Amino acid sequence: MLHELRSGAQAIRGRQLVGVYLDGALAIGGFEPDRSDIDFVMVTEGEYSVSVNAPNARASEHLLA
Repeated sequence: MLHELRSGAQAIRGRQLVGVYLDGALAIGGFEPDRSDIDFVMVTEGEYSVSVNAPNARASEHLLA
């Protein structure tokens, strides 16, 4: 799943993508499939704006649906 998320982000942000990192329960071993959500952080270089981030948000919603 993380590989797919990173690949999607790489396709959208290209060289601006620094990395995609797991956070929260899944990262520290407390993940419960019936209760937990999946938290991740995308680190990018360059200017941030809602219009720049919109494709990332759509891609993550699609991959995690």
